[in-house]
Amino acid sequence: MTITIDIIGLETLNGGTSYQGWLIVDGVAKPISKFTNPSGLVKLEVLVSDIEKATQFVVTIEPKGDNDNIPSDAKILVGILKVLLHSLVFRLLLQILPMFQVSFS
Repeated sequence: MTITIDIIGLETLNGGTSYQGWLIVDGVAKPISKFTNPSGLVKLEVLVSDIEKATQFVVTIEPKGDNDNIPSDAKILVGILKVLLHSLVFRLLLQILPMFQVSFS
């Protein structure tokens, strides 16, 4: 399954830092892809089993050289995910970005 993020106004990261998506499944952060250039649509591949059980979707800024599976404290987007009638609903909890859209396919 693919999560697609369309963000307007998000800066390209330099100096080794990167954005990273996370799904929170049973209280545990499951890492998704890292990306540095948010131009256009950013597509993040996730396991269907994770998205079906996920309760939150998070985007963080990860430091240079980061290779652990723990999200940094620099959370720029946090939202609640719910599965309703075989579709996903995203409700924003925290937004530091100017404009964005998250979709699932």
